[in-house]
Amino acid sequence: GGDIWGYYEKNNQFYMWLGDVTGHGTPAALLTSAVKSAIVIMEEQNHSPDQVLKNLNKVVYEVSKKKLMMTFFIACYDYQTHEFTYASAGQEPPLWIHHGEEINKSSIEPLTEANGPRLGQSLDSRYASHQVKIKPGDLLFCYTDGLVDVRSVDDKAFGERKITKSLIDSLNAKQSTSTLVDSLNKITKEFAQ
Repeated sequence: GGDIWGYYEKNNQFYMWLGDVTGHGTPAALLTSAVKSAIVIMEEQNHSPDQVLKNLNKVVYEVSKKKLMMTFFIACYDYQTHEFTYASAGQEPPLWIHHGEEINKSSIEPLTEANGPRLGQSLDSRYASHQVKIKPGDLLFCYTDGLVDVRSVDDKAFGERKITKSLIDSLNAKQSTSTLVDSLNKITKEFAQ
């Protein structure tokens, strides 16, 4: 497949990433494998999220020869400072859910401040990092366009509004994180029938 996600911890920091190749089948899987290999090497080098995207852009561009591209989100959370530094290459923006007694639409903030072009689009693509301060109890919901694009029998997309409503309902019901994910899976399956 063309989806990839992963994480690792180093020097009191938590790194995570999520990506999605624009195609399907064997070519997408091979590109995903090349990107995974590059990430393993970069884990030892302490690059900022924007630098990781710059390096991965070169990998995707050279490996795919502009036939495939990849969306990608990468972030680093510092356990001591609570700073969350992220960069994105056209990936669906993760949703930062601010902790509170009651969750509503204003509690959910899409992380859109550091969004650059998809990986492999151009060798000259530029990326930037952005930093936010995560507070105890806050949640981060990451997903690929596969969730947004779930289709009903009458060909309507699940969409971001249903994602947001499902998150609000689950969080206000004080569901655990795993129950929240199970609920969202159930809702999308019912939507797609």
